[in-house]
Order: sequence, then structure tokens, then C-alpha cells
Amino acid sequence: VIGAGLGRTGTTSLKAALDILGFGPCHHMSEAMQQPRDIVRLWEKVAAGDEDALQKIFQGYHSTLDYPGCVHFAAFMKWNEDAPVILTVRDSAEQWARSAARTIFSRSLVRRCLLRLLFCLPLTNLYYLQFIQQVSFTVHEENPLQEGCDLEALYSDWLEHVRSTVPAERLLVYN
Repeated sequence: VIGAGLGRTGTTSLKAALDILGFGPCHHMSEAMQQPRDIVRLWEKVAAGDEDALQKIFQGYHSTLDYPGCVHFAAFMKWNEDAPVILTVRDSAEQWARSAARTIFSRSLVRRCLLRLLFCLPLTNLYYLQFIQQVSFTVHEENPLQEGCDLEALYSDWLEHVRSTVPAERLLVYN
């Protein structure tokens, strides 16, 4: 199962369901934050366009949801021609933008640090999380962590991108 939905669209709940239903292990941002720091070197290669590095990172996973995997859905589609693509969505772009602004795209340093503590990250993984965020967000026209980024437009553009890329017979939209 290939997840193309952005974070804050129910991906954590869906990850649990996929794991229970036998489509796991499922790679998710929560998994990415727990991976060893040496994986950063592979992500640096991914950022430079190395698809072999991407395959190494996701080796052993049977599904993927959320950042950082969702931004690579097209590559996963090439490698898994029969796999369905799930686009998780919110009721509206406004609702998603509000949720994302309070959490994953919070511009508040205090809030971002609290989120990291919620995931019980060792201090050595904080750099890794920040790097993963940077790699993940490069697919967007604007950096969602920058002041003035239109999160509603970012979300709507992403949905349009996925819908125009994935053939209808492979795409499941889940709200």
C-alpha cells in the first residue's frame, strides 16, 4: 500500500490499521524519527536524486504513509505496479492548514520542541528529524515552515498533483 496523503490526514490511525490487517510493517513519520542516525546519509543521497538509496531506506516495509514517504509515491508506484495508492484527506484545506500549522508546520520553536519530546526522541535524533522535514518539504513550492507560506494552497496543490499522477483505478481517497 502506497500512501500519498500528507501528514495530519489520519495517517497514524491508518498506519495502525494497515499493521493490524497484515500490510505492515508500515513506514510513517513516527518510524522515520526512530530510525538510526546513519540513515541520514541515505536521505542525503535521496535528496540528490538517488532512487537506490530510497529503496534501501524503505527495504523491509510493506506499506508507507505520511512524510517522508508520501512525497515519493510516484517512485513507489513504479516499483510496485499493482500496489494501491491511498490519498488520505481532511474535510477541507482550511481544516488541514489549521491542524498542520499547530503541529508539523508550527513556526513556534517551543511547540516544535514539545512535539519532539512527545515522540521521546533522543537528542541525537533531533538533527535527523529536522533533516527529514527539510527533505520532505522540498516537494512543495514553498517551505511550509516559512512565514507567509499559504498552507491551504500547498494542501490543495498536493491533492491535485496526486490525483493527476495516479491512475483512477489505483487511487483510493480516504477521509
